[in-house]
Amino acid sequence: MATMARKNDNQRLDAAMAQLIENQAALVAQHTAFLSTMAEMRRDFEEIRSLLLHHQQFLQGLPEAIKRTIGFKSK
Repeated sequence: MATMARKNDNQRLDAAMAQLIENQAALVAQHTAFLSTMAEMRRDFEEIRSLLLHHQQFLQGLPEAIKRTIGFKSK
C-alpha cells in the first residue's frame, strides 16, 4: 500500500514538474516577444525623436528665413 501511495505521489510530482517546465517555456517565449516589441518601439521612438529635433531646428530658423525672404531690414 505504501508503495502504491509513493507511486501516485511520484506521478503527481512528475506531472507538476512537467507543468512547471511547460509554464516556464511559455513565460520565456512571452518574455522574448515582449523584448522584441520593446526594441522595435525604442527604434520607432528614436526615429520620431530625430524627426522632431529636425523639425524644431527648422522652425527655429523659420522667422529669420521669412525676414530674409520678404526683405525685412532691421534698423
